[in-house]
Amino acid sequence: MSELIEVRSVLTQAETIYHEFGPVSDKPLVRGAV
Repeated sequence: MSELIEVRSVLTQAETIYHEFGPVSDKPLVRGAV
């Protein structure tokens, strides 16, 4: 079954969020995805 799926690349993303539709926060949020 492993021959049916071949992973060709992996994307990793991280972003720093200082504010989202509101006032600027003291400590920025960090959001990531793989």
